[in-house]
Amino acid sequence: MKTKIVKSVAAFLVLIMLLCTAAFAADVDYGAKLDEALGIYKSYGLYSDDNTDYVRETLIEMFEEDPSLFYDFVNRIYGRDDRYSKFLTPEKYEETYELTNTMVGIGVVISTSDDGYLTVDSVMTGPAKTAGILPGDKLVEVDGMNVEGYLPAEAAAIIRGKEGTTVKLKILRGEEMLELSAKRAQVATSEVTASYVSDEIGYIKFSHFNGINAFIDFMEVYDDFEVNGVNTVIIDLRDNPGGQLDCLVNLMDNIVPEKDIPYLMSWQSKPMKINIFQSEGYGWEFNKLVILVNKNTASAAELMAGSLQDLGYAVVVGEQTFGKGKGQMHLETSDGDEAIVTSLELKLPTTGSYDEVGITPDHKVSMKITPYKLPYLAPLKAKSDASKIKTDNVKALEQRLSALGYFYAEPDDTWDKRTVHAINIFCRENNLSPISSICRWDLIQKIDKAARNLEHKLQVEDTQLERAIEIAEEYAKSDKKAQRIDLNLIDFRRG
Repeated sequence: MKTKIVKSVAAFLVLIMLLCTAAFAADVDYGAKLDEALGIYKSYGLYSDDNTDYVRETLIEMFEEDPSLFYDFVNRIYGRDDRYSKFLTPEKYEETYELTNTMVGIGVVISTSDDGYLTVDSVMTGPAKTAGILPGDKLVEVDGMNVEGYLPAEAAAIIRGKEGTTVKLKILRGEEMLELSAKRAQVATSEVTASYVSDEIGYIKFSHFNGINAFIDFMEVYDDFEVNGVNTVIIDLRDNPGGQLDCLVNLMDNIVPEKDIPYLMSWQSKPMKINIFQSEGYGWEFNKLVILVNKNTASAAELMAGSLQDLGYAVVVGEQTFGKGKGQMHLETSDGDEAIVTSLELKLPTTGSYDEVGITPDHKVSMKITPYKLPYLAPLKAKSDASKIKTDNVKALEQRLSALGYFYAEPDDTWDKRTVHAINIFCRENNLSPISSICRWDLIQKIDKAARNLEHKLQVEDTQLERAIEIAEEYAKSDKKAQRIDLNLIDFRRG
């Protein structure tokens, strides 16, 4: 018993000593400690030299031994006053900021037309344009496969492939049937997708303020809305991380319908300088803008939403945004590293600073998350393959592929090229060998298991978009155009 008590007392004393040591260590003045150590060396060291910067030279020696320490050290300096400033290698910079926004394909946007054909809506700069494909062309065959009646996603999956390979297309242009070939390559993808909610309401999903191409793509669909009689626009900025300030400035100039309206102030801290951005007033008159945001809406996306909200042109729907109200300069060093340095504080017309606060929506709406409801899946005939000859499991198999998002048509008991295509997409994404004319029972079991696992997943109902559409419908019925606030209320000195 005494031994246990002694051990307990000893452990307690050790703990007290450790706590005291930690407390003592936390109070150490390392600046004074370093000055004293260097002073002693310079005063008494046989080989010391008053003209040598020992701290700098020792750091350089450490960096030469382990280059990673250099970036750790500099980032400690950059991060002292601000979480956004960084010093990165070229590789880390490209990885962090996703300098390219590309995919392998031929560069066409397709949709389903009323006659059942897949129609080319637009052609990007790249293989499709080089091959002579034009907007309005109708796709008939892709690599010998008839795609009449296919959904766009089905055809797109066939058109995409390995970079450098060639895809052969049969195209109907008017009454002329053409055969064209395009070599698959990296093509730029658009930051903008758009659709019509109704004759009066347009919808734009804008994913990134990524320079001049993003601006052009946005304005192309935005101006088309005016031509086609739209009076209310939903701008979806959810999960938009922002991007380039000049892209935002160009957009605001072309959205705000009145000239010389101050919509953004940037406060440049070195040298101390204040810039107030005023609209050029190129925009067309609208009833209202409804802007969707969430917690991942940041930077330039917040500036757009917050400025248009402050000015009275827009209502904001969704969640409190990220709160990035500071801007950075990206500077390349002499050997290719990238210094990202915070140089701007950004303020809104009436809200002022929103940094680390975010934009507050006029209508706060969260997404609704519910358990995934698995659709009816017909029973599988055990240990039975599926093929053109043996069809017992075909419909049940297509139901499972449909639930997984690989099969787009109505499941039936007919084994055809769509069945094979859907199975092979599943195989490709799960590192399995492709099939040609028969789906063996072991593969059917894998597909069945993947479909059954959907029961454990959650699905998101887009209640934010639903609410935005409800609000947009109210404004679309009105004959009143959006009115800005009294300019006397604008005060960039707030916050």
